[in-house]
Amino acid sequence: MPKRHCCFQIINVKPSPVGCNPWGFKLYKVMKKLVLLLLQIILLFLVLIPSQLKAQEVEVTDDVVRLKNGNGFLSLLGGGDLLYQQNSTSNWIGGIVSKVSNDTQRGLTVVDNSWNSVFKVFGDGTVTVNGVAVHSDSTLKEDIITMDNQIDKLKKINGVTYHLKRDKANDSKKKKTHYGFLAQDVEKIYPDMVFTNDSGVKSIFYTELIPVLLEAVKTQQAEIESQNKQLIEIEKRLAKLELMKSK
Repeated sequence: MPKRHCCFQIINVKPSPVGCNPWGFKLYKVMKKLVLLLLQIILLFLVLIPSQLKAQEVEVTDDVVRLKNGNGFLSLLGGGDLLYQQNSTSNWIGGIVSKVSNDTQRGLTVVDNSWNSVFKVFGDGTVTVNGVAVHSDSTLKEDIITMDNQIDKLKKINGVTYHLKRDKANDSKKKKTHYGFLAQDVEKIYPDMVFTNDSGVKSIFYTELIPVLLEAVKTQQAEIESQNKQLIEIEKRLAKLELMKSK
């Protein structure tokens, strides 16, 4: 029987764990490189990640998961509420709670350092806040034009009362009467005062109605003052006529 030689001996290379198949030997070399690359990546993460997380602590208890660092903490409570509280040195300076006082209406609450509510969003979309300031600095604006008489335009918009359809789904809740405008009506007169979202639902920038109403009031006041002057002149003429008749 002729003597057989291993293929690795014939090509004068060292034997490998994959046997005498040349293609298997190539695959072994590729897999070896991939394993070495994976080990390098793992080593890199072991070096970098601790340096990034060294100022953070994670606490897990039965009812809360809390992530802390030098600026404050973020907690996920057992009931599903999310709490964020920021600290400055030893004094807490407020936070955010995802649950409002009324358990039937879950929303968002922002509190101050005494944990008094300063901003609250209820589950039905109602918002309460201590004050609202809208950017209106003259340096932020251009193409400024003083509005003219707005009364004729306002006459084309009707104020309405209405109920929200969502209230109908909850029979136990008393329907609330709302007061406002229909966005479609406002859009015909003041198109830029209406916002339309991706679903086609329209909203009104109600604060932008304030200067329009102000100009309408100013126009009416000017007309009233003009009419008063005319009445005064008429009264003076009548007084002169009465005086002439008495003579």
